[in-house]
Amino acid sequence: MANVELLYYTKDYPKLVELVARQCYQSFHKVDEESHRFIRSIMSKGHLSVASVGNIVFGLKAYDEKILLDLMKMKVINNFIRWSFSQEGAYEMIISMNMLTFLDIKNGQEVECNHLFNELLDLTNQVPELHWFYNRDVEIPAVENSYMQMGSPTLYGPLLLSEDYTALKALGFSRETLLIHATITINYMTDRSTGLQLWRHGDMTGGTELSQRYVNRSNAAFREMIGFESGDSAVGERLAEMIGQAGDQYDELLTKLQELGIHQSRAKEVARAILPNAVVTQIIQCRPLRQWQHLFVLRDTNHAQKEAAADVRCMKQLFADRQIAID
Repeated sequence: MANVELLYYTKDYPKLVELVARQCYQSFHKVDEESHRFIRSIMSKGHLSVASVGNIVFGLKAYDEKILLDLMKMKVINNFIRWSFSQEGAYEMIISMNMLTFLDIKNGQEVECNHLFNELLDLTNQVPELHWFYNRDVEIPAVENSYMQMGSPTLYGPLLLSEDYTALKALGFSRETLLIHATITINYMTDRSTGLQLWRHGDMTGGTELSQRYVNRSNAAFREMIGFESGDSAVGERLAEMIGQAGDQYDELLTKLQELGIHQSRAKEVARAILPNAVVTQIIQCRPLRQWQHLFVLRDTNHAQKEAAADVRCMKQLFADRQIAID
């Protein structure tokens, strides 16, 4: 057991996961000191994606062929486990994953014969904030959700919810090790088409977007395109008019669908189909540092979609403010 150590885990992990779920369902009015419990109900139904943020990091002082085989067994269950060989400090190998990956592997069929994962599990059993996710007998103190106190993002005003770059750097992790294992979770507002552009550059990434089933978009805002010059003011006015009409048509269609007796969840799903790409949405994403770096290189350029470039530059400023190196 002394060969494996738990080096880091995201502070108030259940509270961060609650924020992700609340954002999806827009149910912030139900938040109290113990409201994180509702995510247990979500995850018990197999909806583990809300736990795809945050980070758990382990250090191994030595490894052999059996450990490498166990790692490959875990990767078969969930491809998003990360590990690297380390030459610095007391550890020869670093392993990291988010809670979704951890739970997925735990529930996998091969875990019983996976000695390495059982050692990782023994360590997380000792931490109530982690053990809580898979043992209903474990309780954590009822406290205010500090992530909820950060407010909401705005267009060009993203929020950095959590990062472990600082903590892992303080442990002596090298630049290459930080790129693999350090994660940053950002809450940002964008339009749906730009959100898809940003999201598709992510690997080992977790995120959430407003639910089509639960969130009513009757009063959804629309994003103005940056630097749009049609050469004809009438074209610009017509564009704004058409976008505005889409919002009115959504509201009208939603009402008619509900009057026909269609369940309100399905009615919202159908009605949302007519909303334009310019509709504003909020997205929470957690990526390893290397994936953020990849996104910034591709989208902070004059050749990128203007809206995507503007969003990325605001995110880069967040990194700079927290002294998170991206170069």
